[in-house]
Amino acid sequence: MWFIAFIFWGFMLASWIKPYFPKDWLIQYPDLAHYVSFISIFLILFYIYFLRPFLREVNGERTIDFGKYKGRKWKDIPTEYLQWVSQTYNDYSQAGAYRELRRRKKLKKKEFKHKYQGTILGIIETNRTCWKCKKTTTIIAIKFYTKMNEDDIYDTMPSVAHYIKYLPNDILEKIQTEYPFFKYKYSHTINEEYIANCCIHCDSLQGDWELHEEPQGKFFNSHKMKCKKYIVNKNDRLEFSKRPLKQTIKSSSKNKIKDVIYKEDENISTDETLNEELQKAIKNYDENIISNNAEQEHLNKIKQSEDSVIFSEEGVYYDGVFISNQELEKRAQEEDEIQDENDNFIHFGKYKGKKWEKVPSSYLNWVVDNFDGIDERYYALEELKRRV
Repeated sequence: MWFIAFIFWGFMLASWIKPYFPKDWLIQYPDLAHYVSFISIFLILFYIYFLRPFLREVNGERTIDFGKYKGRKWKDIPTEYLQWVSQTYNDYSQAGAYRELRRRKKLKKKEFKHKYQGTILGIIETNRTCWKCKKTTTIIAIKFYTKMNEDDIYDTMPSVAHYIKYLPNDILEKIQTEYPFFKYKYSHTINEEYIANCCIHCDSLQGDWELHEEPQGKFFNSHKMKCKKYIVNKNDRLEFSKRPLKQTIKSSSKNKIKDVIYKEDENISTDETLNEELQKAIKNYDENIISNNAEQEHLNKIKQSEDSVIFSEEGVYYDGVFISNQELEKRAQEEDEIQDENDNFIHFGKYKGKKWEKVPSSYLNWVVDNFDGIDERYYALEELKRRV
């Protein structure tokens, strides 16, 4: 593209200066033709050897020619490694690392952020058999929605993390109120301490490698799993929630809900106490206001306006907490939206976190040949077809 622009402006310049030369100027001044040829060759070589590599490096496309990332483009190298190069080397490599770091800093300012900025993290829960005591134990995976350090991209793309080496104390303590087995544990395999699952029976470490990286691991396809609950930042307080929060709520004042409460036969209930109790639950379901009314069976038969029937198992009022059917549908829709967004990214291997369109074709072919997962092979095949 730059070469075409270079040639275009060359012809434009020639057309501008042509009227100032006689028509047969090359015949009249044969020596000048040699100078013109020399200048043309010089400009072409200047573009090939100096300008083009510089432009490629500015765009992060030039490859690194040393170290463990040899042959990779600057834009594909982890930020930590770029910082190490910039502090260790004192040559063109340092300049390349600096340019890429500056480029990323500019891009970060333009990054799109997901809409659940009030959500800290989601918790995926499942069970597995402990490798040591052979008993069934609960395990969880953490899906971050908020960046934990400057280089994280969780505020752009929520994703499941493993080998978590640090969490703020207030967040970890909040998790441990319901999952005390999720704690700091030393791994003799990697000779490091990190926050991991431990067996609820024998306290043995349930290693993240087996859970997240092995194809048979419980969280290998965690990007397809839905969170059971979320920790959100509501009015500067950490709270558990059944759905992700789009933004931090600064004020607790809300419009009062004045829906008419009906009995199952569509007649307006005359029990003012029950109506008032249910209205409170409807009005404050975000704060999980619990009804203490003893007539739970009657409440289970009452329904809200707009045909939001209350069921004891899956309806809007169960376990003492009001959740409308519309909210349940909205929550499922939001989770599906998150799933659709995550489908654009690869969730395993060395290219984890990158879009499928940024993954090399050789790696896509490897996924097609070696993976049994239908979705992984499908996305890899679709991307390969797109490139043909």
